[in-house]
Amino acid sequence: MRTTVGEHTTRELPRNIWLARRLVTVLALAAAVITAPAAARAQGGPAPAAEAAGGPTFRIRLLDGAVITARIGLRQLSVRSDRGPVSVPIAKVVSLTPGLDARPKLAGRVAELIEALGSENWRDRANAQAQLIRIGPVVGRILQAHADDKDLERRTRVGVILKLYETWTLMHPGRKQPPIQPQSTVTTDSGVVTGRIGPEHLPLVTRFGKLTARLDDINRVVKVRPAATKAAPRKGGQIALVLRDGSRRTGQATSARFALRTRYGPAAVPLGRVVMIDLAGGREDAEFRLNNGDKLRGALALKRIVLAAAGEEVSAPIGEVVSVQCGTLSRLIALYLVHGRVDGHATDFVKGLPKALAARAEKVTKTANTIGSVVSRAKTSPWLYPVRGKGEIPRILREGGKMYYPIWGTWRSRLGSGWHHYEQNRKPIPPARRETMPHIESSVDYYVVPTETPKAG
Repeated sequence: MRTTVGEHTTRELPRNIWLARRLVTVLALAAAVITAPAAARAQGGPAPAAEAAGGPTFRIRLLDGAVITARIGLRQLSVRSDRGPVSVPIAKVVSLTPGLDARPKLAGRVAELIEALGSENWRDRANAQAQLIRIGPVVGRILQAHADDKDLERRTRVGVILKLYETWTLMHPGRKQPPIQPQSTVTTDSGVVTGRIGPEHLPLVTRFGKLTARLDDINRVVKVRPAATKAAPRKGGQIALVLRDGSRRTGQATSARFALRTRYGPAAVPLGRVVMIDLAGGREDAEFRLNNGDKLRGALALKRIVLAAAGEEVSAPIGEVVSVQCGTLSRLIALYLVHGRVDGHATDFVKGLPKALAARAEKVTKTANTIGSVVSRAKTSPWLYPVRGKGEIPRILREGGKMYYPIWGTWRSRLGSGWHHYEQNRKPIPPARRETMPHIESSVDYYVVPTETPKAG
């Protein structure tokens, strides 16, 4: 039966085939557009921001003291090794240490100063020695290569400088500077690659914006687990402004972010992640300490800080502010801990605490007159001899709802003589227990603060 439906289907068939072919062509073009960027990235092109944001997290320590937790906005690094160029995927990098090959200016300057150590002019020799001392232990390996120099003057001065480097390292355990190696190294999960690293600039994706660090500004880059540097932003709570006249103003900050101009680029730092802002050096040299351990320094764009307190606004010009304190006192003091080891055991000291913080903390001295072996001392003065059979080890204490932080440079010990009359904190010993043998007289000064728990909301 010839029906209209049959005739209609026959006439429309060629047109449907044409539409289907057009649809296939459109889908093929769309697939090409989608896969093209991925193919380009597979050939070593830079990763987009979204991909970089999903990469590994690194802690970048810079030579100026800054510490930045970030993701590196590259897909891979290039290393010019002795065996030829090598491409290292960022996802496989465990650590990165720029060497002298990444610091041509420093390498050239150090070489000139070492040469000047043997100059015929004594002023040039003395000036070169002073400059090498100021540069610090990071160039110790370069100087070590000249420890047996044929020139007596150069050899002698190199020995003096190396000895000073060693002393500096012992006196500053929390600021240990590993010597710069001749060549840069990249440690991966499958081995170590040595050679000149490229590119010279590393784009960094951080919580407070995109920054750029030069390789010659970097001390070391280490991959970290995100959980190791993850810290929740502070919710609510008051902040305190410490003014140069010694007064304090507290309240809720009206600014959610502080704009900071660093040498690595502009940063918008959320106030909820700030523990303290040190403004002792002025607005152009503000130092931010963040709750994940990061440390930033730069020029603060804000000229005035406004707080909301008791239903009204309180403000202070930046020039009058010494510090902005956003954490508990214990947390603030912990920012100034330096770490070291005594007899193979960890110890901590607070060093360089600003006056504005020191004024808020109680200061006490614990003393001990101990006698006999360190085994018995661990019983009479466990706060100073926490490890049985070991010597004095000052450490952070938690006693009676308070935290005790040892103060750098106030740990004193000397050999006493004569009658041993007192024990810990000058408590008299009963006459029947007194002894005449020599004893150890020790004392440690502490900052003491209540054990505090930050309140949310």
